[in-house]
Amino acid sequence: MPQLLALRDLYLGPNTQVNVYVAIKVFSDDNGVANRWWMGVWHRNVTLGSLAPAPVNNPIVELGQLPHNLNTGKGHVLVSAPRNEQFIIPTWLLYHPMQIPPPAIPQNLVLDVEQFRLTITLNPTNR
Repeated sequence: MPQLLALRDLYLGPNTQVNVYVAIKVFSDDNGVANRWWMGVWHRNVTLGSLAPAPVNNPIVELGQLPHNLNTGKGHVLVSAPRNEQFIIPTWLLYHPMQIPPPAIPQNLVLDVEQFRLTITLNPTNR
C-alpha cells in the first residue's frame, strides 16, 4: 500500500501532466487466490476552466477509496463482499487544461466499484 500511495503522489505531482490516478490492489491468500482488495481514486487539485497547471503546493484531492490498512492486506475488504460505491470523476479532469472535444460526452465518468469486484472474482488467480 505505501508503494501505491507513493506512486499516486509521484503521478499527481508537479513534474507530470497526469490529472487522475486510479489504483487497485488485490491481495491473495497463501494459495494465490484473491481474497481481499482495495481501490482508490484521486485527482490533481485543479480548477475547471483554468489553463494554468496546479500550483506545486496544492494538495491531492481524494474522490473515494475503500477501507484499508496501510501496511497489510488484513484490513482490506473481502473480494466476496458486494460493494455499492461509485467513484465519480468529472470528465473535464480527463482533458484539463484542454477543452472537452465535441461531440458532447457525459459530464462524469462513473467507476462502479462492484463491476471491478466482479472482474476480480471472475478470474481470482489469473490477473
